[in-house]
Amino acid sequence: MSWPDWIQVASNAATVLALIGIWLAWRQFRATVVAEKQSSAIAAWSEYLRLALAHPKHARPSPWVTGQGAGTTQHDEYRWFVAAALFACEQVLEAHPDDRSWEEIVAAQLRYHRGFLMSPHFDASVYSKTLARLSQAVVNGPALPPPAGE
Repeated sequence: MSWPDWIQVASNAATVLALIGIWLAWRQFRATVVAEKQSSAIAAWSEYLRLALAHPKHARPSPWVTGQGAGTTQHDEYRWFVAAALFACEQVLEAHPDDRSWEEIVAAQLRYHRGFLMSPHFDASVYSKTLARLSQAVVNGPALPPPAGE
């Protein structure tokens, strides 16, 4: 093999190694993006759970608050609570696409707010397709029974 042939082999090897390096860097970048999304989603979900513990009347609201109580301070507070809940749901669903477990968890939380989801205060079209689908399933499904003792 002549000197120019060796140079060509080395050049080809360097090109292959550079392409492998670019591919590995891309994979690392994607893994970092996914990890950051998941971390952000868990933080949003944790904040929602903290709000639910701090405001149990909003976490499992009475039907009056969810729909008929419009214009009251309690209803306004509840709408902001639901906005935080829906934000957390969006974050989790985006970070865990096609994850049936998370979809079931989100749907379970949405069931508490079925009355609100049925009200004119909720517009499913501004949310992701997955959250809109889950909220529609909740609206079309059965209502939650009242807690034991009520």
